[in-house]
Amino acid sequence: MKKVTRDWQAHIEAIKAQGINIGAYALLHGLSGAALYRWQSKLRATAAQGAPTRTAAESAVAAKPPGKFLALHVMEPQSGSVQLPAHCTLLLPGGMRLELPALPDPQWLAALGWRLQGER
Repeated sequence: MKKVTRDWQAHIEAIKAQGINIGAYALLHGLSGAALYRWQSKLRATAAQGAPTRTAAESAVAAKPPGKFLALHVMEPQSGSVQLPAHCTLLLPGGMRLELPALPDPQWLAALGWRLQGER
């Protein structure tokens, strides 16, 4: 499979994994929504024609979004240790402060990070 096809397939799989619509994903990643729809159709047609399927490991690698990796480690408190607060505060560039009632989904945090990197 060509790299271009793998790249677009990774985007389509990431859309499915994140459970968001194509338009929102396109905005987050600076992509053309029309191009994403075309590739989605093209990849479905290829799959319907009996194209070879990928292994689970290949799918997992392809689902990773392009760009820089930002590691996020959420640690569970040890039994008997002090309970961590349920809220989350994010300090964003430009002095913006975002307060959330709970830890957000890691995919949401990653999408926010990608969006912020694209705005710099």
